[in-house]
This record gives sequence, C-alpha cells and structure tokens, in this order.
Amino acid sequence: MKKVRELERSYAVSYKSGVCPYYGRWWANHYARKQKVVGSEETVWQRYVAELARQRERPRRLDCTLYAQEVLQAGMSPADYATLLAHHRRIWGPRGFAGWSVAHVLTEQLGWKAYAVISPRARYHHYYVKHFRRHKVYPVWRQPSIRIEEHYVLGRHDRQIEALLRRGRFAWGFSDGGIHTWITSGVELKECHWDSGPSLRFEIPRTHALDAGLKREPFFETTRFVEFTDYGAHLVVLPPARPARPPETVSRPAATQVR
Repeated sequence: MKKVRELERSYAVSYKSGVCPYYGRWWANHYARKQKVVGSEETVWQRYVAELARQRERPRRLDCTLYAQEVLQAGMSPADYATLLAHHRRIWGPRGFAGWSVAHVLTEQLGWKAYAVISPRARYHHYYVKHFRRHKVYPVWRQPSIRIEEHYVLGRHDRQIEALLRRGRFAWGFSDGGIHTWITSGVELKECHWDSGPSLRFEIPRTHALDAGLKREPFFETTRFVEFTDYGAHLVVLPPARPARPPETVSRPAATQVR
C-alpha cells in the first residue's frame, strides 16, 4: 500500500504549516471557488493555486472514488489497469469511475471476487439480503448487479470478514449502492473525505454558513472495517491470489570421482 502511505504522508507533512497539492472536490466547488479571501478580491481557490505555483506544484483533486482509483492503479499491473479502462470505456463511455462500475469490470473481466457485507441496521436491509440470498448478487439501482461469492453480517461474522480481508493485499469497495467508495488494507478500511481542505489555513472556517453541515472528518481516515458504521451495505472486491513462487533450486557442483 505504498500509494496510500504516499498520499497520507504528503498531506500530514504540509497540513499544519504548508499547503498540500491534494484537495477535496466538494471543498473546492462549494467553498474555495466561491469564497473571497478576507480583504481581497481574490478567491480562496486563486490564493491556494498561487501558493502551489510558488512551490512548483499543481492542484490535484480527490474525492472518495478518485482516491480509491489512485490506489487501485498503483496496486494493479499496467496491463490489467489498461484492460479495466478499456472495458469501462466500452460500457460507460466517458463517464468517470464509480464504485459499482469498477466492481463490475473487476469481477466480470479480471477475475476479482466480490463479497457482500451488511449491517443488521442497514437501510433497505431486507432488499439487499433478498438479492444476496436468492440471486447471489449485490444490487445496484439501474446498473448491472454484481455477482457475489458470499455475504456476511457485521456483528455476527466479524471473524470470517477479517479472515477474508487478510487474504488480499488490498481490496476495492463501496457502500450503499455506490454512495461511498473506499479501499481496504488488511482489516482496515481507508477512505478520503471530499469536504476537507488542502491545509489548516484553507479549511472552511467554523463561522462560515457551510460549517453547519460538516462532520469535520480528516481528509484521509482509517477505520477497522468491522467497526465502520457510516454506511450499512458494503461490497468488498478482492484481487486474485498471487501465484505461489516456485521453490528455488540450489545448483550443486557435480561430484568428482575419487581415483
């Protein structure tokens, strides 16, 4: 998970005293591009871009799906990622990645396996469970359903869920039909929140009208998967197991005949 560490380190190093090239998409669209800097005609966005330019950096947009996409690309071979892009483009044209669209291509074209995980308190719980049991699919509204190998219930099957997650280097995942996208590393769920700013100085002030709807979550957040409660109906998509390496053979010098 080198890419995850790279993103988290870049943000942590510059958050308090500098400015990071990564920014949340919602933060930019709803706040930075509309809000003027106090005492200036310059917008917060213009000030942010100017500071990055002085560091010879460019802004890099992130949201939950773009974050997971960066990690996915770093974790796949170039050939497999090219295959993913080609099939995604064939089915959905120029539309960007979504949690469900990527899961569909990974399972149908690249041999990944999908597993549904649901909380007993999930919204539309009975609807999801009916599809899990009867059709062995995770249903997505007006989009292709995704074939699953098995489904698990949080709180009842936590040990099985964590054993499953440990089988892969990482996994692609989404929740509640695709409202939120994330990745896993071992038993941890890693996500990006799109309403965070690129540094402390550029965060939405608590006195701003937008503050009322903000959860003030960190840009990058890590949660033990079985303790993740923001959403209720999840799909975890694991890559094929890496083939085992053949045992190394030790060449021995040919025995010399004693005369």
